[in-house]
Amino acid sequence: MENKDNKKENPVKTYAIVSQLGFNIITPLLIFIWGGSVLVNKMALPGWVMVLFIIIGILVMICATVSYLVQLIKRYDKGDDKKVQKVVSSRRDNDYYDDSVRKKY
Repeated sequence: MENKDNKKENPVKTYAIVSQLGFNIITPLLIFIWGGSVLVNKMALPGWVMVLFIIIGILVMICATVSYLVQLIKRYDKGDDKKVQKVVSSRRDNDYYDDSVRKKY
């Protein structure tokens, strides 16, 4: 049986992940730019409102992208939580004890 770590990633799955990331980057910015221009033109708002919409679009874009990347990291993190072996030692195993003075009972 093949180990899960050795399996190659499905290209369609990789394409879906990358396209979702691109969607998270482009869509909020385009929606806020388009929505801001429509509102500025229809309601005769000042030009600084358009700049405000662009800034909000960039913030939403960053938040969506970071959220998606954190979700991906949690999903695909293999973790380095290997089982730690228990170390058992005796006083006799250490070099700093003098073997010649050891009492025998």
